[in-house]
Amino acid sequence: MAGSSPRRLEALALCFLVFLLPGVSGCGGNLTAPTGGPVTSPNYPSNYGNNQDCEWLINVPAGSLIRLTFDSFDLEEDYDFLRIYDGASASAALLQELTGPQSVSPIASTSNVMFLRFTSDDIEARQGFNSSYTSYTSGQCWDPGVPANGIRDNNSNFTSGQTVRYTCMDGYWLLWGTANITCQSNGTWSGVPPTCGGCPTVVLYGGSDTLQAGRMTSYTMTGDTHGDRPVYYGSVTCHYLYYHKRAMEWFVGPQFNRRGVRVRDSALYADQINGTFLLLNVNGGGWVENPDVKIACSDDVPAGAVLPQSVGGATNCTRVRLHGGADYQPSLMTTYTRTDQTNGGRPVYVSDTNSQNFLHFVEDIKQWWVGPTIGERSGNAYVQNCAMTPDQIRSPWILFDGNQRQVVRSVTASCVRKYFTLYK
Repeated sequence: MAGSSPRRLEALALCFLVFLLPGVSGCGGNLTAPTGGPVTSPNYPSNYGNNQDCEWLINVPAGSLIRLTFDSFDLEEDYDFLRIYDGASASAALLQELTGPQSVSPIASTSNVMFLRFTSDDIEARQGFNSSYTSYTSGQCWDPGVPANGIRDNNSNFTSGQTVRYTCMDGYWLLWGTANITCQSNGTWSGVPPTCGGCPTVVLYGGSDTLQAGRMTSYTMTGDTHGDRPVYYGSVTCHYLYYHKRAMEWFVGPQFNRRGVRVRDSALYADQINGTFLLLNVNGGGWVENPDVKIACSDDVPAGAVLPQSVGGATNCTRVRLHGGADYQPSLMTTYTRTDQTNGGRPVYVSDTNSQNFLHFVEDIKQWWVGPTIGERSGNAYVQNCAMTPDQIRSPWILFDGNQRQVVRSVTASCVRKYFTLYK
């Protein structure tokens, strides 16, 4: 190169060598070694920059396939993306589009070429990703591992069509994941290996005098995951106990984007949570710490803990009486007759003393309400419970006393039976 100094030529040669090295931590590159990595976002483990647009091309020997494995992954959710294509460019078939913080299972190609493209917007940056790749022969899966406290029946044959069956040691249960997984022809497993733990049901307790008293109940693992943690479900409230990975908090709420109880703790299982719980004060006080609220395995709950229980399905009761709260809402303490209407799969009842008041279920928040608008949370009495009929409710009611909402444990809803008197 005419006119180039030896130092400049040395620098150019160094750049060329870095471009060909199997590990790439800058913004893109070509990878040709049979096994390589790490392939990381720019600046990893520090945050990547804004407005990034990086491309990597992985090309292994002909006849081999590529398996991309991630050690960590954390992008700004729904704004920054890593897209992985099954070919030499972004015009090839999309294998996966990844965003947000998550655990990523290995990704396999169908040929000896894979293309990666990472893009970020101009606002928030996160730590990014750390990955590596390996080439392998078609029909060969990686060793899926053995979970702690678990046993598997196949320790060496991980070829296409072979199944690995998992069981747990005595005293442990399959909590989430898949008990039997099969090696598929594309070199991936049909499911995620399970975990073995000792507590499928946990109990939230200690907040019986708060406005979140209805959520103090038991929650059982569903077999699903959210934020790489098991999801629990409360049959009394129809609420979920789940982990939000980005916030690093456990929440309790009727949906994954709503909550009334929260705790900042990244424990792998709910019974391992040690943080201080925060309860939403619906009187306008925001989130309030409550050190009395605890969570424990169902076998370890202290004697005397007050917990609402489920008492069964729907009944044929056509008339119910709400009573026990005359000091707060005397006009609501009356009888209600079932109508032909339903809401949230549950019957609607109308007050026998005020036809403008209905006893009804609000589906999106899983609460029974007494108020003028069916299906909406408007009125002066409600309860956190998803019983099919109100006479099955065993949770504490919340009543408005004119100034604020209060827990009134004396309020109950009971079926009004018909009695006949015989006269001689």
